[in-house]
Amino acid sequence: MATDDGKFVGASSGLVQKNNSQYGRYFYLSDLLVEKEYRKKGYGEKLLKLLENKMQLSGVEYFWTWTAGYEAASLYLKQGYKIFTRFEKFYLSGHARVGLIKKI
Repeated sequence: MATDDGKFVGASSGLVQKNNSQYGRYFYLSDLLVEKEYRKKGYGEKLLKLLENKMQLSGVEYFWTWTAGYEAASLYLKQGYKIFTRFEKFYLSGHARVGLIKKI
């Protein structure tokens, strides 16, 4: 969770399968949200980097996520994520569903 002078700014969450399989090396980022007035100010990048660093110490090697549209995908692309799939007009809004992954 991120705050600014005690005010909620954003949060992130996800899951990792913890067992002896190869999937224990992968972290699924289910949510990364930043309040609208704080977007484009570096909070998303900070939350993402903090979580990546924490998970890397736990043995995670890969982060992956889904986004809805290009605006969200651009944040991940700037942080070194690669698109592994894209479904055009996936959502009723007409936005694409974009799958991204990064080796950390």
